Amino acid sequence: MPNPPVAPAIIHFSFKQVVEALIKQQGLTEGIWGLFVEFGIGAVNIAGPDGAIKPTALIPIMKLGLQPVPTVTDIAVDAASIAITPIAKAKTSRKKKTS
Repeated sequence: MPNPPVAPAIIHFSFKQVVEALIKQQGLTEGIWGLFVEFGIGAVNIAGPDGAIKPTALIPIMKLGLQPVPTVTDIAVDAASIAITPIAKAKTSRKKKTS
């Protein structure tokens, strides 16, 4: 019996692919939307490679999202250019019916 295919350890996405997926998930059909990232900042003392303790900045990603932007770029997509999936259409239809 042949072995099943092995899934890759990491699956990479471009920023545009992330924006497109978020646009589809939200059912957006118009406007230019760009990737929004909110960072936090923190500090700790960590031993460096030489063993000396050094103040170190930590910069966690706090939020990911979409924001309206004026032009299409490497991190922005025109929602009108994306084909709406049946799931997104159903979600949009439900929102209109209940409003």
